[in-house]
Amino acid sequence: MEFVILAKQIPDLDQVRLHTERRTPVFEGVPLVLDDLSRNAAEAAVQLKEKHGGHVTVLTLGTPAMRKGLREILAMGADDAVLVTAEPALERDPRSKATILAAAIRQLGKGDLLLLGEGSADGYSSQTGPRLAHALGFPYLSYAREVRLEQGSLQAVRDLEEGLETVAVPLPAIVSVTNEINTPRLPPLPKILQATKKPVAEWPASERGLPSSALEASLSELANRAPETPRKRLIFEGPEEESPAWLLEGLQKDGVLGR
Repeated sequence: MEFVILAKQIPDLDQVRLHTERRTPVFEGVPLVLDDLSRNAAEAAVQLKEKHGGHVTVLTLGTPAMRKGLREILAMGADDAVLVTAEPALERDPRSKATILAAAIRQLGKGDLLLLGEGSADGYSSQTGPRLAHALGFPYLSYAREVRLEQGSLQAVRDLEEGLETVAVPLPAIVSVTNEINTPRLPPLPKILQATKKPVAEWPASERGLPSSALEASLSELANRAPETPRKRLIFEGPEEESPAWLLEGLQKDGVLGR
């Protein structure tokens, strides 16, 4: 059984600031951290490997700075890793990311079960999973809080708004997990040291003929632009008891409230 973890690293959101003139997030100099749901996906894959046997590969798209996050998952129990290097803007665009990952998975030539987080804290678009499934032609299960393998098929409990749903699909398949699925393990020091010896392949997207899209990257940058909200900066000066009437009149004039 071949398991593939589709991991994602995100900028440390506590250190991201907003450019006041361009109204865009500033990612330069912000360290990358492994997204929490990627850890849940990794834990699910390792648990399935421990129960059923097999091999676990972690695959990610980004810059060489992501090697640290890959080592974290290798310490958890993954066997090897592949880092597809591309421009950061492409990694933040779900369509381009899914296209590149699908091509990389085809080149990898394995993957009975692909696991990823339902979303990521930097955007949480939940688009990469379904787009990847469409590109590969695999069945896709989202919002999985429990997964198990039964006679060549994947069974999952999905956490939906109206309740829980149990479904089964044939392999190969893709499943995106929620944080309720498990509590990711904290690897002991010997596992962390062993992880440094596990193979990490680096695949430059341009050199391996993997697709990329400057258009999608530019659209991603536009989508990340914070909206500009003009403010009237009106100041009320007068007796405190008259301020509610002043505010109400102003809202009515602007059409916010009916008269």
